[in-house]
Amino acid sequence: MISFLNKPYPCHYGQKDFIIVSFLVGTFISIFLGVFQPFGIVNYELSVTVPLVIGFGLVTFSVCIFMQLFIPHFFSNFYTEQNFTIGKEILVTLILVLLIGIGNYFYMAIFWSHLDTTFSPKIIGQTFIIAVFPVTFLTMLQFNRLQKANLKASKELQAQKSKFVDKPLKTKQFFKVVTPGEAKSIEIPQDHLLYIESKGNYAHVAQLDEGSIQKQMYRTTLKALADSNASKAIIRCHRSFIVNLEKVEEISGNAQGLKLSIKGTEDLVPVSRKYINEVRNYFNGQ
Repeated sequence: MISFLNKPYPCHYGQKDFIIVSFLVGTFISIFLGVFQPFGIVNYELSVTVPLVIGFGLVTFSVCIFMQLFIPHFFSNFYTEQNFTIGKEILVTLILVLLIGIGNYFYMAIFWSHLDTTFSPKIIGQTFIIAVFPVTFLTMLQFNRLQKANLKASKELQAQKSKFVDKPLKTKQFFKVVTPGEAKSIEIPQDHLLYIESKGNYAHVAQLDEGSIQKQMYRTTLKALADSNASKAIIRCHRSFIVNLEKVEEISGNAQGLKLSIKGTEDLVPVSRKYINEVRNYFNGQ
C-alpha cells in the first residue's frame, strides 16, 4: 500500500486555472445544499435558505483558492511535480475537505448563530472520516486512467520516433535567448541546446559545451524565448520546460504525463497533455 501511495501523481496546484475550478466547486456546493437541504436547512424559509447556501458556496470557493493557489507558494517543496505522489494528493484533498467543514462551521457560528441548526464540530469530523473512502477511491481511479493513457501515448510516440529521420539543416541554426533590458540577444547553436527549465523569474538553459553539459541562468521567461524562436524542433512541452526534440533519446510515460530522456544526460523533461500533439507532429514530420 505504501509503495502505491508513493507512485507519481500530477500536481496541478498553484495554477491560475484553479480559480475556475474553485468557482465551479463552490457553485456545486451551493446548488447541492439548496436542493437536498441537509443540516436542518430544510426547516428554513426560502428567504433564509438562499443566502445561507450561497454563503456555504463562498466559503468553499475561498478555501479552495487558499489551498490551491496560496498554500503551494508557502510549501513549494511539498508541491514540486517531480516529487508529488498519490499519497500527497489524497492528503491535500482530505485537508481541503476538513478546512471547508471548519470554514462552514465558523460561517454558521458567526453569521447564523440565531438559527437552530444541527451543523456542529461532530459533523465536521464525521464528514472527514467518511470522505477518506471516496477521496482515496477517486484518486486511484484517476491515477489508473492517467497511467493507462500516458503509457499508451508514450508507446505510440516512441514508435513514431524510431521511424523518424531527421533531415540535416543546410545552414547552422541558432536559438536566441532574449533578456529584458539587454540590447542584443544571446545566440546558442541549435545543435547544442538540450532543454530550458523555468524557475521563478529565471530560465535555466541546458546545453552542450565542448562535450560537457552546462546550465546557464538567464532572467527571462519561456514565453519570451518561444516567441523569439521558430524552430519546429524546439518546442514548449510543459508550463516549465522548452525542449529540443532533436536531442530526445527515449519517450516514456506515467500518471504525471510523458517523460523525454535527453541524449547524454540522465535528465527527464516532462510533457504536459496539452503539448503531446506538438511532439507527435514533429515525429510525424509535420
